[in-house]
Amino acid sequence: MNKTLEEFLSKFLDRVDGVRCILVTDSEGVELGRANISGYESITSESLLTSILSIASEQVSKCGMGKNKYMIAFYKNDGIIIHVNYHPLVLTFYGSEDLNVGIVLSVGDELKNSLDSLRNTVITVETELNL
Repeated sequence: MNKTLEEFLSKFLDRVDGVRCILVTDSEGVELGRANISGYESITSESLLTSILSIASEQVSKCGMGKNKYMIAFYKNDGIIIHVNYHPLVLTFYGSEDLNVGIVLSVGDELKNSLDSLRNTVITVETELNL
């Protein structure tokens, strides 16, 4: 994993109370970077969950309401998961039940702007591989 990206994500992680993990993947669920709080136990199905929600996001976008920007899931036992669609990148925030979703969405938009070069690289690679 890219240490520079990990350090960059850690700065965002420190800005929002309640965020346990920030994960950057491609739309297939391949992990490109992550930052966790100390003691965070990663979910074994994180990459599977990311790819499933990417597919769901694409399908929801076909409902005539425009492109899906966010998917937010509230779980009874494990807090909140927020997916930010920045195709082909997916930014995922895992948070506690008291997480302020509005602040995370704002930080997610900032983070998207900062990840333009990574996004463009992934687009170039996918284009060259005809994905």
